[in-house]
Amino acid sequence: MFLKVAKYIVIVLFIFHLAHANERIISLSPNITEILFILGLDSQIVGITKECNYPKKINNVNKVGSYGHINVEQIVLLKPTVVFGMKEGYTMSIKKQLDQLNIENHFFDSHNYHDVINIIKYLSERFNKDNKDLIAEIDKLFSEKTDQDKKALFLVNLDPLIAAGKNSFINDILRCGGFKNYLIDSPVEYPKINIEKLYLNKPDYILISHNAKNNSIELFKKYLEKLNINSKVIVANEDIFVRPSYRIVEACYFLRELKK
Repeated sequence: MFLKVAKYIVIVLFIFHLAHANERIISLSPNITEILFILGLDSQIVGITKECNYPKKINNVNKVGSYGHINVEQIVLLKPTVVFGMKEGYTMSIKKQLDQLNIENHFFDSHNYHDVINIIKYLSERFNKDNKDLIAEIDKLFSEKTDQDKKALFLVNLDPLIAAGKNSFINDILRCGGFKNYLIDSPVEYPKINIEKLYLNKPDYILISHNAKNNSIELFKKYLEKLNINSKVIVANEDIFVRPSYRIVEACYFLRELKK
C-alpha cells in the first residue's frame, strides 16, 4: 500500500514539474523579470519589455514593446501561458485585452516593501520555487529599526519634479537606510513638487535617478545653488531604487553607507 501511495505521489510531482517546465512567461516590467531570473525561471521567459536590462543576458529575449507601448500582437505571437506586469496607468487596458484573448495574466501592486515580498511569494508559489532565503533577507533588513536623523528627498523625475511620497516602497527604502522621507506628510504616492518650497525647509539629501540626463542634473544643481539650497545631491542607481524587486536590499545598504 505504501509503495502504491509513494508511486502516486512521484507521478503527481512529475506531472506538476512537467507542466511548469512548459510554461511560456512574458514579463512586462523589469522588477518582475529580475525576480523570475533569481528564482531560476529564465529559460521559460519568452518575452520582456525594452526596459528590462538586468541581468545582462536578458537582452537576448524577445521584446514586446516598452512602457506605455506594449505590442499585444507580439504577445499573442509568442504564445505565452502567462503574462505578468505591474498595476500602472496604461496596464489596465493591456489587462483588458489579455482577458479578452483568454491569456492568463497577473498584475501586482508596489506600495511598500511588503508588496515586494508578496510578488516574490506569488511567483515562487506559482512555479514551485524556493523563496525562503530571499524573503528572509528583505524582511529582516526592512523590519529593523533605524535612527532617521536625516531627511532625504528622492526625485524620480526632474522635468517636472516628481518625488517619492510616503505611500511608496521608496519611502520604505529611505527608512531602511536610516533616512526620514522629506515628503513623509504627503498623502500622494508620487507628488509633483515646487523647488522653491525647498528653500524654506531644506532636506539634508536629495537623491536623483542616474538615468536623468547629465545636463539636466547639472542644471538642477546650479538652480539649487542659486536658491541657496545646500542639500547634498546624490546621483542614485535608479534600477535598484525605483524597481520593486529583491534589489531594494542593495538600495538600503547604499543609503546606510551614505550616512557613515
